[in-house]
Amino acid sequence: LKPSNVKHLGVDVPTMDARRAYHLFEGGTALLHALAFTLMLVCQVQGVGLTPFQLVIMRTAMEGRLLLCEIPTGAVADLCSRRRSVLIGTAIIAVSFLLQGGGWPSLWPTLAGQVIWGLGYTFVSGAAQAWITDEIGEDHVQPVFTRATQVVLACTVAGTVLAGLIGQMDLRLRARLTGPSRRSIGSVDALGHAVDQAGRVAQVGTPEEVYDRP
Repeated sequence: LKPSNVKHLGVDVPTMDARRAYHLFEGGTALLHALAFTLMLVCQVQGVGLTPFQLVIMRTAMEGRLLLCEIPTGAVADLCSRRRSVLIGTAIIAVSFLLQGGGWPSLWPTLAGQVIWGLGYTFVSGAAQAWITDEIGEDHVQPVFTRATQVVLACTVAGTVLAGLIGQMDLRLRARLTGPSRRSIGSVDALGHAVDQAGRVAQVGTPEEVYDRP
C-alpha cells in the first residue's frame, strides 16, 4: 500500500499508507498516555488532595466501567465500524484528560474523568488492531504489529521523560496538552480521512467501493 491521491467531492486529496497510519496512531497514543499518566497520581494527591481511600474508589470506578462497557463497545466496532470505534474512543479519552486537567481540583471532576477514560478505552481496545488486520490481511499483519510494538516502546520512554520535564513546571499542564493532542490524532489523516480511504482504495481499487465496507 502506497500513498496516493483519492477523489473526494471532486478534489484530489492526498492519502496515507494504512501501515503508516496505524503506526502513527499507536505511537501517538503511547506518547500521550505516558505523558498524561506518569505523574497523574502525583497530581491527584498533591493538586487535588485525594486520600488513599479516594484513590482506591477512583480506580475501582474506572475498572468497573471497563468491565461493563467492554462488550457493548466491542459490538460497535464489530457491527458498525472499527475505524469509527477508534475515533469515538480517542475523542472520549481526550475529553477525560481535559476534564482532569481543566482546573477543577476536587474529587468529582477527577472521578468523572477517570470513568470517562475507562469508557473511551473500551472503544479503542482491540479495534485498531482489528482494523489494520482487515486492511492488509492476516498474512501481512505480523510485521506491522512488531514494528508497532517498537514504536510504542520508544514513544512511551519519550513520553515519560517529557512528562518529567513538563511536570517540573505544572502538573496540570500535562493533561491540558494531551487532551487536544489526542483529538488531533483521532481527526487528522492518521485515522480520519487517510485511514478511511488509503487502505481501502488501495485494496478495493475504486472509490465507489470504499464505503461499502465498515
